[in-house]
Amino acid sequence: MGGGPADEPYPFMTSLRVPGEPGFQCGAALVDEQWVLTAAQCVDSFQPGWITTRTGSADRLDGGEERGVAEIVLHPRYGQDSAARHDFALLKLDRPVELPAVPIAAPGVPAGKDTRLVGWGRECGEAEYGADTAGWLTGIVYVDRSGAEYGISEALSRIGQSSQGVGTEQFTQLERAGYTAQYLLQPADRFWTFQFIEAGIFLALAAVCAGATYRLLRRRPV
Repeated sequence: MGGGPADEPYPFMTSLRVPGEPGFQCGAALVDEQWVLTAAQCVDSFQPGWITTRTGSADRLDGGEERGVAEIVLHPRYGQDSAARHDFALLKLDRPVELPAVPIAAPGVPAGKDTRLVGWGRECGEAEYGADTAGWLTGIVYVDRSGAEYGISEALSRIGQSSQGVGTEQFTQLERAGYTAQYLLQPADRFWTFQFIEAGIFLALAAVCAGATYRLLRRRPV
C-alpha cells in the first residue's frame, strides 16, 4: 500500500495464483532456478497442485514464465510462536525457470538502512485502505470500469463466459476485461450487534415453529 509503479525490471519477482480464489494475491521471489520464497501464511492452507506461479513479468496475469508447484515447505517453527517471526515458505516449481534469481542480502545490514519492497498492491495510503476497513467477509462482488457491481455469474455472462466450473481462466478473463473483485465487509464493531439480531430472528422462528407444533399435537385425537 502506498507504493508506485515499478521503475525497473525485477525478473525474480513471482506472482502466485490459486484457481477459484479471485481475491488471492501473493508475491514471491525466485531464489533458485526451481524454488521461490514467499510468506507461509499465503500457502499454508493450499495443496501444491492448487497454486500456479508467474515469474519475470510486472503483469501478474500475463507474460513471464508460468509454472506449477510441486512441493510446499513451511518453516519448521511457523505457527509455533510468533507467526511473523517464521512466516516463510519455499515452493518447489514443477520445472526450472530460466531467469536470474534474486541476490540474497548479506547478513548484518544496519538498522535504518533504506530498502525497497517489491510486489503487487494498491497505490494508496492507509486512510483509503487501512484499519478502518477491518471486519468480516459477507460476500464478493465484481466491479467494472464504470463502478457497477455484479455477482460472479452475471459478471461472467457479461463477458461471454460460462459460470459452470469457474476456475483460473474465468477469473483471468474478468480481470482483463476490467473487473475487480471487491470484498463486502461488515465493520468489526458491529459484529456482536449482527450476531444478536441473527440470534433473535432464529429464536423467534423457533418459537413460532414450536407453537405451531404444540397446537397440532393438541388437536390430534388420542
